[in-house]
Amino acid sequence: MKLCPTCGENKDETEFNKNSRRKDGLQVECKTCQRTRNSAAQKKLRKTRDSINDPQVYETASTLLEQFTKDMGVIDVVGVAHDLREFYPEASDLVISDAVMKAFEKLVTEMKEETP
Repeated sequence: MKLCPTCGENKDETEFNKNSRRKDGLQVECKTCQRTRNSAAQKKLRKTRDSINDPQVYETASTLLEQFTKDMGVIDVVGVAHDLREFYPEASDLVISDAVMKAFEKLVTEMKEETP
């Protein structure tokens, strides 16, 4: 019998995956708790991946970047990222940086096209 620290239950050793690096040769968590934790992590990762392509975050980034550039005469991607963080507090850093970079690339392309 072995205690799973996550669920607090004493379980048979067959309820634990193997881990040759541990003294007892078994994982710390039972298979059920490990499955639950992995499933939650996968859902979080899927949500992050889906939100990276969120057009609303991108459009807001694009609008903010254009406004910052027009008002201040400089391209301020850090300021835009900061404002996006306030508008979308649930968005991950990856989503914010991806939206800012896409908006930045769009703005630079438009500026190049306008230059004779």
